Amino acid sequence: MSGSSRASTTADDARSGPSGLRTWFAVGGGIGAWLVHLIAVASLARISCTGSGTGTWVVHGLTVALALVTVGAMVLAEGLRRAAPDGDDPPAATAVVTAEGFATLEFLGRFGLLVGAVNLLLIVFEGSMAVWLSPCR
Repeated sequence: MSGSSRASTTADDARSGPSGLRTWFAVGGGIGAWLVHLIAVASLARISCTGSGTGTWVVHGLTVALALVTVGAMVLAEGLRRAAPDGDDPPAATAVVTAEGFATLEFLGRFGLLVGAVNLLLIVFEGSMAVWLSPCR
């Protein structure tokens, strides 16, 4: 019995690489950052029009902070993509993960990079609107 549970634990340890919250954030972190940016910019529109300029600087700060969050998600997505080995020969430490598992990791990594890039463009474009457009129109 103990040998069986030890083998099971070893298999779980080898499979526990990129999973859970890290994977979710790698794929969806850019979407969440963009949504927060979109709502915050819309909420700060009236404050930006008061003339003090505080709202505009808050929008710039949020743009930078949420762009960095999106870049962080893209770095994790690249890590997922690289977790899948090149070729058909998996490394010995992760031999219990099937070829389908590696393909899934690679897909999630590539998808996370694409989603992150699109959301990064959206965040930067929305943030640049604070420079180009008057908030009082």
